[in-house]
Amino acid sequence: MHANYCPESEILAVGMAPYAHLAVYKVCFGLDWPESDILTGLDAAVADGADVISISIGEENMPFFQDSIAIASFQEKNAFFSQCNVR
Repeated sequence: MHANYCPESEILAVGMAPYAHLAVYKVCFGLDWPESDILTGLDAAVADGADVISISIGEENMPFFQDSIAIASFQEKNAFFSQCNVR
């Protein structure tokens, strides 16, 4: 199965969900970005019917109650939030 988000891509994606739809949202521009841009991207993905959202972004050791991405994910109906920090 070929999963391309741009026509000139030569990336081959193999996985466990052969009928999955791949949607890519760019929410960060430059070196600094407001959390509101990230939350807008999350809202767009949910509105588009995303079943799984994978995000590789965040600050180290931020408590869940201060993490706006965790809070927004928790507030979504039927949502599951998992966070893993790698050093």
